Amino acid sequence: FIAADTSPAAAAAASSPPSPSSSHLHQHQCPRAQVWFQDLSARWHVLAGSFSEYFRVMAAHLGLPNWQYALTDVGLDPVARQWFAFLEPERLAVDLERGRLRRARKVRGGGGG
Repeated sequence: FIAADTSPAAAAAASSPPSPSSSHLHQHQCPRAQVWFQDLSARWHVLAGSFSEYFRVMAAHLGLPNWQYALTDVGLDPVARQWFAFLEPERLAVDLERGRLRRARKVRGGGGG
């Protein structure tokens, strides 16, 4: 899902992408595109602030199945971990550490995905 928002901080704190009908953008403003991911529990996560950023992150994760979960507090499933361990062990180590930090921040902060 790609959404437009003028405030990256507000979008990162949001739990769902803004609907196109609720957009408060003026015609002279340049919207900031974002790429969102909806996990299997129907929660929304911001994956990237632009499509080019999303594409770079996708390429870094080799487009492996379920790679998007590495950027959420949910984390990678066991099958995805096996693929990453086999094809990209360095990327897996980075993603696991970032996921651990993300979950710790969520526990300390009381939520916010």
